[in-house]
Amino acid sequence: MVKDNIIQFPKKFTMPKTPKEDKELQKKIAEQHQQIFCQAMADEITENILIRLHSENISVTSKDFLKDYKLVSESLKSLLLRTQGLKHTLQSKVDKAVTTKGKGNSPYSVTIDYDKFK
Repeated sequence: MVKDNIIQFPKKFTMPKTPKEDKELQKKIAEQHQQIFCQAMADEITENILIRLHSENISVTSKDFLKDYKLVSESLKSLLLRTQGLKHTLQSKVDKAVTTKGKGNSPYSVTIDYDKFK
């Protein structure tokens, strides 16, 4: 037996995965990346809105302003998530309260029934 000063570290153990589990994991990771992307886009766009409004001498620190601003931010995030086929809580409210008129994917009229937001 040869003595040396090399220490053998244990090999990293990974749980074997079936192809189905691996695909589900990849899908979940892709969805998380899409959500992060949508959040970053919404943050960037609403930040630009905030800067523009502030430059127009609109008070952007009042309690009421910030409530409306948060709704705009979440609405934008919901819109971006929908384009990626992902869900947001606000989407079901929009689907109930907003109607469009037109043929196919070319609506010419969009109407909001605010009573249906309740």
